[in-house]
Amino acid sequence: MAIKYGEQLLEGSRLLYGPEDISTINHLKNLNRYYDKAGRLREVAERVRLGYQVSRKHFSLNHSTTEVSRLLYYKLLIAEKDYLGAIPVVYENIAVLTDSEDDAFRRLHYLGQLHGLYGLTEQHDKREEILLEQLELNIQLMGNDTESSEKIILNLGGIYCEQKKFTKLRELMTRFDMKLQC
Repeated sequence: MAIKYGEQLLEGSRLLYGPEDISTINHLKNLNRYYDKAGRLREVAERVRLGYQVSRKHFSLNHSTTEVSRLLYYKLLIAEKDYLGAIPVVYENIAVLTDSEDDAFRRLHYLGQLHGLYGLTEQHDKREEILLEQLELNIQLMGNDTESSEKIILNLGGIYCEQKKFTKLRELMTRFDMKLQC
């Protein structure tokens, strides 16, 4: 029902106010959310792209409409396996973060997304860079507890093994009193 009425509302708003009016953009965002909740986001892929573009054009990057549109666009890119296209979207999420502790945890989450995306796009140097940043931020937030950083350390160690950076691997394992063999 929400999708049916949302479609009518969006069409009416387009006719009355135009395709780039603020109310039309908000109706588009809401309708795209309905499709997402129904598991049908890919059916409206072009509208999701449009919603992202017009929200960025008419609102700030940290406006709630832009944030929701960006999230839906990111979900669409992942569903379409456009991992390279998703990377700038994650950086845009990072760009709007503040220095708050909550946002530091969000940054940690986004760094994890970047690590995965760089892995899927085989950008190993970038993965190393992101994991180093993620490790330092995790230590800053969680303390020097190796357990909370173990997955990051092992991922970084795996990259060092792949790249045959054995000195860096040895230094990393020594720093955290862990063992990893290539």
